[in-house]
Amino acid sequence: CSLDGQLKQWRMNYDDIVSCWKQPLSSVLMKWTPHCMDHHPSSNEFLIGGPESCLLYSSVRLDVPLREWSWGQEPVHNAKFNPVEHNIACALTKDNSLMLIDCRQDQPVRKVKMDLKLNAFSWNPMEPFIFTAASEDYNVYTFDNRFFKFPRRVHRGHVNAVLDVDYSPTGREFVTGSYDSTIRLWKCDSTESFDVYHTRRMKRVLVVKVTLDAKFVLSSSSDQNVRLWKAHANEIIGPIQPRQKASLQTCESLREKFKDHPEVRKILKHRHLPKTIHASSKEHAIIRAKERRKERNTRIFNKNDLPFIPDKEKHVVAQYK
Repeated sequence: CSLDGQLKQWRMNYDDIVSCWKQPLSSVLMKWTPHCMDHHPSSNEFLIGGPESCLLYSSVRLDVPLREWSWGQEPVHNAKFNPVEHNIACALTKDNSLMLIDCRQDQPVRKVKMDLKLNAFSWNPMEPFIFTAASEDYNVYTFDNRFFKFPRRVHRGHVNAVLDVDYSPTGREFVTGSYDSTIRLWKCDSTESFDVYHTRRMKRVLVVKVTLDAKFVLSSSSDQNVRLWKAHANEIIGPIQPRQKASLQTCESLREKFKDHPEVRKILKHRHLPKTIHASSKEHAIIRAKERRKERNTRIFNKNDLPFIPDKEKHVVAQYK
């Protein structure tokens, strides 16, 4: 699908891929411009995000959608099938909302509205009920389908809008790309990134992907370059001698054993960052400390008992069933 409103189907013949791409098998001119598309993992169906709804099409018949889901009249700019539970899908709308879809039903299951727009999301390939979304408020949110009222975890670290997120095939790590020209790598159970990548020439990171061997990260940025990074900066690529492998395992076990010691933790968490990002990180830390201090003082001097709202619930504006 493209911005000219055309939906085309092509034959994939790897023996003669040039000739089979000269003419599409079928082509349909749509009445509106599609915003996104995702193919079903195991069948000939695919999702298309439209200006008012999310539609399910079949490659057998492209002119009529099989199903249509909408919650209001907001455009859908991102939609993906669950890679494990193939009947489950999720869509992001322009009104800062997440829409959970069951392809066997005619209506969406649930909708959660956040305070700022969500740019992208990615399903966990090993835990089918977990997915992570990148937001305009500099944070990354991990959701659980089974308890969809508010995020399960809030990941902080970026100092500008997060534009893309992608999971590692292992399901234990994910990578994000941001408008602040950095790439951050995260553990699924941690709210802080364990590594950050940046270069002087790399500008706004638009797309990030993890390779299927979980060893490399691909990034696309606005300086018209595609870069290849190691998923773990200290990992050795290539053959390793047995003694060297045993030495690396010993060092890793020692780091894991003493990671909570103040001096060791300081060394492990230290990263060289650009001056602008370092200054912005300090500024955001001051702002969050000021908000916590203000809330604490309000509770002390207010006669009425104010309800305590956890941080992960503060970013949810509304919930719809």
